[in-house]
Amino acid sequence: MRSNAMVWQSNFTKKFASKMYSINDSGYVIYNGDDPKAYRVEKIPSDGKFHVFTCANWIGHDGRYRPEKRMHEMIRIADEYTKKNPDVVFWFIGDTKQPVHENKNIVFVGRISHANLARYIVSANCMLFIGWGEWCPNSVVESLVAGTPVICSRGGGAEELVKVGYGESLPSEDPFSVEALKSGTVPPINNEEVFSALDRWCRCEEKRPATSLYMEHCAKKYIEILRSIEKK
Repeated sequence: MRSNAMVWQSNFTKKFASKMYSINDSGYVIYNGDDPKAYRVEKIPSDGKFHVFTCANWIGHDGRYRPEKRMHEMIRIADEYTKKNPDVVFWFIGDTKQPVHENKNIVFVGRISHANLARYIVSANCMLFIGWGEWCPNSVVESLVAGTPVICSRGGGAEELVKVGYGESLPSEDPFSVEALKSGTVPPINNEEVFSALDRWCRCEEKRPATSLYMEHCAKKYIEILRSIEKK
């Protein structure tokens, strides 16, 4: 390794990316950050509903759905959950190739600007993010900086972020492996666990911003690393 220091996005990234690329796993871990000022925005009117949002790059550069994002699983979960909880609406943000859904409580927002995304994040009661093997998802960082709680899958970078923020990780998940990622074999999600977590969070009215993920704190950590390199 020719660099003077290696910075990883998460401990999960450090462990598995180093294996994938056969490089030394030494170095520092600094999570991605965001500016809390971006979330001082006007909320979207709730119309008496509670809102769950989810956001990801659902489609890869090859135009195919990325199975590790579990978009179709989340759509099925949203469909089943909202039929039993008609006061809950799911917002799917990002290019889903899905213009509308027959269930009116499932809304495909599409690709939007970050300024518009901030309004959805602040207006939502919680975020559902059950992507598998995620390194350090920016959408989760954004939600936590805004103070919106996140329900995430266990064992990846998202869980690390939630631990320093607000929300919970699902109790069970098949162990992540590089081999499974390369083969595209994504384990099934436990729907009942997701439903139970949604019961706890989808009507949450409290915001708890993750101050440790504020951009200024992340920048200070980078400065500390650079200064330590200069002294060597």
